[in-house]
Amino acid sequence: QAQRDLAASEARLRGAMESFQGGFALFDSQDRIVMANEAYTRANPWAKEMLRRQSTFEDVLRFNIANGNVREAEGREEEYIRGRLRHHRRSRQQNLVYTTAEGRKMLIHESRTPYGDTAVAFADLTDLVRAQEQTQRLQAELAHVARLNTMGEMAAGFAHEINQPL
Repeated sequence: QAQRDLAASEARLRGAMESFQGGFALFDSQDRIVMANEAYTRANPWAKEMLRRQSTFEDVLRFNIANGNVREAEGREEEYIRGRLRHHRRSRQQNLVYTTAEGRKMLIHESRTPYGDTAVAFADLTDLVRAQEQTQRLQAELAHVARLNTMGEMAAGFAHEINQPL
């Protein structure tokens, strides 16, 4: 019965992980990657091998940086790694946005579990960021058109006043 309960619990956990549209990975209390959902392994094809070897968070981070997957680290790799590890180890919960080599904006959320594990989830924000940028551009254009319209109304008013005899 205990084995069936354990298997059911693991299946529920796996189902919950897979239902998340973004990537999700779990690092144990020794900071080794022990689980990842399909979205995580699709985004990081090397992750299956790292799962098999139970690579550490630092190994995963270094691999990403060595393969040019973190633009913010370019030219200052060791400094970036030290800072990223410091935040990873100290924080109970944090959000981080970084840019991939392909220019995609990714939001990473890390959260410490009550058991000392670290849950890492990521979501691609690229489309949202582009939509926000387009909205800002359109708002700026609308403001410009509104200013031109106001100037046109003022010019028409001046022309009318000038053409009317006093």
